[in-house]
This record gives sequence, C-alpha cells and structure tokens, in this order.
Amino acid sequence: MIVRHDDAPALLPGGSPSAAPKAAAIGDRKTDFAPREMLGTAQFYLLWFMYACGAGAGLMVIGKLAIIAKVQAGIDLILLRPG
Repeated sequence: MIVRHDDAPALLPGGSPSAAPKAAAIGDRKTDFAPREMLGTAQFYLLWFMYACGAGAGLMVIGKLAIIAKVQAGIDLILLRPG
C-alpha cells in the first residue's frame, strides 16, 4: 500500500495525538532569486562547475566509444560508417 504524506494523519490509530507541526530547520527556507542575484551566489558556480565536469566526462567517453567497442566487444565501428 502506498501512503502519501497528506494521507498520513488519517491513518493514525484512534485516540493518538496528531503530529504537531515542526519548526522549520535551518536551510528549509525557500528563496526565489532573480537571474542577476543567482549569478552572485557561490552555489550557482559550484553547480555549474559540477555540470561542466560531468558533461566533459560524458563527451570524453563518447569520443572513445569506438575504441571501447573494439576492445570490449570486437566491434569495428569504422566499418559501420556510410560512405
């Protein structure tokens, strides 16, 4: 049975106290940034750097795919090219 968060209070046994709302923890606040404000945060540049590293690694694997296929599976991808 799948229980959604908003259905949970209905599933409490009779007579049990309902869960009291918790105080917001540090970091739970939601802040909307304008694009110019976003560019001024360290988190933006950290996420951008992580994205660039992942994309670069993926492009390197794609660039070496023919060699990997030839070594691992014995497939020569050069022969599959049209022309």
